Formats: sequence, structure tokens, C-alpha cells
Amino acid sequence: MAKKTICFLFHMHQPYYRNMETGEFEMPWVRLHGLKGYTDIPAIAGRFPDIRFTINMVPSLTEQLSAYQQGDGNDHWLVLSRKPVFKLTEEEKLFIVDNFFSVNRKVHMKAGSRYRELLMKRSSTSSPDALKIRLSLFNDRDIQDLQALFNLSWFGFTAFHEYPELKKLKEKGRSFTREEIDRILEIQKELLAMVLPRCRRQMQDGNVEISISPYYHPILPLLVNTDTARRSTPDAKLPPSFSAPVDAAHQIDSAIGAATAVFGASPIGMWPSEGAVSPEALDLMAASGIRWAATDEEILKKSGFESRHRHSYLYHPYRFETVSGPLTCLFRDRVLSDMMGFSLYSMTPDTAVQHFLTELDTIDAYHRDSREELLIPVILDGENPWENYEESGEPFLVHLFEALSERKDITVDTITNALARISAKPAPGAIYSGSWIHSNYKIWIGHRETNTAWTYLARTRRFLVEKTGFFASPGKESADSAVRDAWESLMIAEGSDWFWWYGDDFESHDQDRFDRLFLAHLANVYRKLGEPVPSFITAPIRATTFRGRLVLPGRAIHPEVTGKPNGFFQWRNAGVFLNSTKGSAMFTGESPVRRILFGQDEEFLFVRVLMSADFQPMTGKVVFKDSMGYQVEVKQGARDVPIQQCLDSGEYRPTGETARVALVETLDVRFPAKILKLTPGETVHLHMSIQGPDGKWVHVPDFGAIDTGMVYPFDRASLWTV
Repeated sequence: MAKKTICFLFHMHQPYYRNMETGEFEMPWVRLHGLKGYTDIPAIAGRFPDIRFTINMVPSLTEQLSAYQQGDGNDHWLVLSRKPVFKLTEEEKLFIVDNFFSVNRKVHMKAGSRYRELLMKRSSTSSPDALKIRLSLFNDRDIQDLQALFNLSWFGFTAFHEYPELKKLKEKGRSFTREEIDRILEIQKELLAMVLPRCRRQMQDGNVEISISPYYHPILPLLVNTDTARRSTPDAKLPPSFSAPVDAAHQIDSAIGAATAVFGASPIGMWPSEGAVSPEALDLMAASGIRWAATDEEILKKSGFESRHRHSYLYHPYRFETVSGPLTCLFRDRVLSDMMGFSLYSMTPDTAVQHFLTELDTIDAYHRDSREELLIPVILDGENPWENYEESGEPFLVHLFEALSERKDITVDTITNALARISAKPAPGAIYSGSWIHSNYKIWIGHRETNTAWTYLARTRRFLVEKTGFFASPGKESADSAVRDAWESLMIAEGSDWFWWYGDDFESHDQDRFDRLFLAHLANVYRKLGEPVPSFITAPIRATTFRGRLVLPGRAIHPEVTGKPNGFFQWRNAGVFLNSTKGSAMFTGESPVRRILFGQDEEFLFVRVLMSADFQPMTGKVVFKDSMGYQVEVKQGARDVPIQQCLDSGEYRPTGETARVALVETLDVRFPAKILKLTPGETVHLHMSIQGPDGKWVHVPDFGAIDTGMVYPFDRASLWTV
């Protein structure tokens, strides 16, 4: 039986929720996870003398924890938790009913519990109108209990050990007083103040090693160059090429500096954000003094082991040569890691641990005669899994660590300690470019929404370089705090989480909040420098996909501009946007605009707006958006109209070009594509307004713009349908 060392790495991460303009945390997850995973994981390290592991602290999380520790952290959830129920407005009560059920319902809302009772009153609706109706069912006692139960449910097992009064409140379960809620929030504050000191103490005692990720958790390979995505997905539809290797280096260097300041020692290990690696990213890590990095086993397989069984090569560290020197990499055992993160919580602790040990023992079948010590990396989130476990995972973790401590053939150690004993093997070749998810970067690039986000990031960075004269974050080089804050806002916007929540891969109650916060970070770049916020980042990005309502063009089209609903075959291959007929804040009643057709050929972009038969359009405005946009205003009887450029100031500038138009039953526009200032891969966005005989304007879409998928110069290969 081979000797085995298990290296647990618990990855602690939250994006930067603080809006640098307002100072408020836009979401509460740093505070709430701080009461559970960020407290429990370092606390349990001191309970088992034979168990040592690695905690990967992302500096964007550490900085926010420090703010809460110093009493400088605030979020809307906390503000409303502190507020006496009789002082809450109807809007604030609605927020509580909408958001204070954000806990694991299976664990915290057992049948017959008060929390379950309140959930039944709320129902599962997400409709704002339906929630307003449901709010009438909640009395002040219900709201006050909800304030208490939500905050009480986020404490981990350490809190219940250190504050026995919490257990009594949990058992009470209902009819909470204002004084009890205040005490719950006071304990939260005390626990948050201890998170970082607790980690530092466990590190100093040798129970824990602290590793890091890049400061604001960017996807390093894409930050170096977005075209890197083509290595793992050659057919990906990517945004205009974006390359900022100096930003990537800054994200690493500033992470090392921050961790050294907080924990008193310079980290030498890194879990790159989302396990995303490439040869260029490894070189940057080595240049910054990082000596080991971890990623997923599929990356190792695609780096030269495609034809071999995973057990035969996975359990060794490998040395990769970079321009800046060697870097040792280890690779996450996907089966063991995913078991802990995503499935064992559904079993009893005894059964779950037995499953883990059984899987661990299967490794021996491939190494019976080996005298080499095996290194088994088990890498998972340090916060998210424990929401699914009963008692925040304590029974499982205690049973697991007890079982591992009893095994003579197993050592549980930090990664750096293990690498001091286990020599790295030469890598089979260059490291494969990909992440821990599907060994590519598709989560963060290639969708219309993620591509739009990268395009906006690139535009904002170009502006920042031109405005400040710096090509990278200036740090202390600039005495101007506004310049430093503007660059810091850009660094925040480079984080992975904003791109994670765009596209169709994941759904969350907070997706729109992530969208708004990403755009707020970009807007802060301009605000910090006293510049107006450009129009392209004032509308939601998530609105541009209109799931289920948008079909992109199939082939080139060459329709006539008639203003009448004819020419079916000429428009057959056009893209289609199905407009919502529901009224909006800009138009009450049923919208008269039914569909938007759009397409292009080598010279022109074509748009047709189809309206209900009983609606008589008087004027139409169509905006073709690149970084700013071009407006065409059409009145009844018009044929060739001037094109105006829309400036960020809201003013219009004549371009000297004209567009062929017609407005009768439909609004048709033929627009000369050559005047657009699109960069390669950037797509045209559309927005339009129609005025009826009563003088009211109908805006389509209600907010945001339609991402048409059209590019210029025209490229048939860019069409989404063949």
C-alpha cells in the first residue's frame, strides 16, 4: 500500500461587492459567509493535531473582511436587519420578504418550523407584482421573525460553540424580540472581527498554510489575452481582442503584498482564479515569486496524458519550465473534491466518510508496488458546500478528520510541507490552456453577454490609459488619489464573477445585481476622474440577450426599403426580436411594436419594425450602437435622412451620411455600415423609439439594447446560423 499525502485546499472567495462611489456593500455574502465557512474552516484546524491543510484567501475577500472587522462594512441586508419593524417602509418590508429567504431551505426550513411557515406565506414567486400582494399577508411579528431567522441561519458551528445563547435562540425559533435581534447582530460583529486573526493564529501555529489568488480574482489567461480562449475552443465567437498582461501581473503582485501585510508572511502558493492557467499565466506567477500553483486534473490530462488512466499520473506534482523559472503544479482530484463539494452532504456523516475513504482506497489498486509517496489534492470552495450540510458540516468534517488521523498510510498536510518531501516530476509538455470547468474558458467568454462585458472593459481601459497617461495601475507612482481610485475600479471590474453570471450557464436571484455592480465599477472609472459616464454602460448588459425572444441572422439579406409589410422572402433570413407586449415605465398599456427584423450585406445594415395593424406611427428613431451610436430619425414620407452621431453628452453631431428609410405601415431603414467604428469581433446593438399619433413614445427594448450579432466589415463566418 503506497503512502499517501492528502492536501486539502479550501478556496475562500468573494468578489468585490463594495461600490467605491457609495462605500456600501451591494450584497451581504462577505458578512454572511464570514459567520460560517470563513470562521469554521480555520477554527476546526486547531482541533486535530495531525491534520494540516491550506486555506486559499482571495485578497478581494480579505480586504472586505477587514472592513467588517474594523466596523467599516455595511450592506442593505444589515441595515434592514438593524431597523425596528415599526420604522420599516413598505418598500423595505418588500425587500425583506424578497431577500431574507436566501438560505438553504432544506436545512433551515424544516416542516413545521416558523421559517417554513413564513416561506409558505411568501410562496415561490419572483414576480414583483405577486410579491406585493403576498406582502399584505405579513404582519409586523412575521417581519421581525424573518429578520431574526435569516441572520440566525447563517451562523456556522463554531458560533454555536462559542456563543451558547445562539443555540437557545435557534431552539426558540419564533417570537423574537428586538433585543434578541440586536444581540444576534452584535455576535455577528464580534465573530467577523475574529475571522482574519483566527486564520493568522492557525497559520502561526503550523496548522494552516495561507495561499492566494490574484487580487480581484480575474481569469489570468484571458486578462493576458482574450484570444487565448481559442486554444481550447477554436470555434468560439470572441469579442475584440483584449490584452493587458501588465494588469495580470499587477493582480498577482498586489495579492502577494496584501497577504503579506495581513498574515505576516509572503505566500508562495496560488490557486489561480477558477484554476485558469496557460503558459503565459504560469510565467507571470513564477516571475512574481509564486513557487506552486494548483488547477484541475483535466488540465493535466490535456497537457500530455490523454491516453493513460487518471490514477497512473494524477498523484504527482509536476515541474513546468517558464521563462521566469520553474513552477510546480499540482492537480485537483476531481472525484474526491466534487464528492465533498457537491454530493456527500445528502448522506449521513458515517456514510459520507465511508464513501470518501472507499474512493480514496481505489487509488491503491494502481500503486500497489510503488515506493513513491503520492500527493492527492482535494480542492473545493471553503464556504459554499457547508450551506448544504446539516450543522454546517461539523459532524461530517469531524468524522472525516478523525478517520484520516487513524490511518497509518495517510498524512494530511499543507501543500508546501508536502512538496518539501515529494519531488516534482518533469512536466510532459507545456501546460494546457483552460480552467477547472470543462478545461476551457467558455463560462467567462464567448457568449453575447460576456463578449459585451469584455468589450466594455476594453473601452474603459483605453479611456483610462489615454486620460491618465499610465499603461498600468500606478500604485504609489501617482500622487493623485483620483487616478489611483480610477485604476482600482478597473482592476475590480476585471474580476471573474461579473462574467460568470452573464450568459446562460447559471441562474441566481442576484444576477441583475451582479450586472449593475459590474457596470458601476466601470462607471466609477469615469466618475473618479470627473468625466461623464458614457451611455454604453448606463444600460444593463443582461438585457441584451432577451432569452427566448431573440433569433440572430442566418444569412446575408438584400431587402427593399418600402415601409410596407411585404418582401417576406427578402427578409426570410433576417434576425428577429420579439417585443414584449407588456407595458413598461415608459409606455403604459400594450406595446404596439410586435417584431424587429434585422440583417446585413456587404455594405448595409437593414432594420424593419413591424407594428400592430391599428397603430399609426408618426415618427421613428433607430440607434445603431458601437461605442457611442448613430441615430436615424424618420418621419412619414421621408426617403433619405441625415445620420447623426450620438455623443455621451447627449448631443448629436451630423456625420454627412444619409440612410434610406420608409415609414408607412412598417419602419424600414437601410444604414451604411461603413461609418460604424466597430473593432474586430464587436457587434452592433440596436435601440429604437416610435411615436404614435397621441405624441407618446414607445421604446424598444424597454431598457438596454438588442445585440444583433452583426459585425462590420461583413463576415459571413460571423453568422450564428449556417
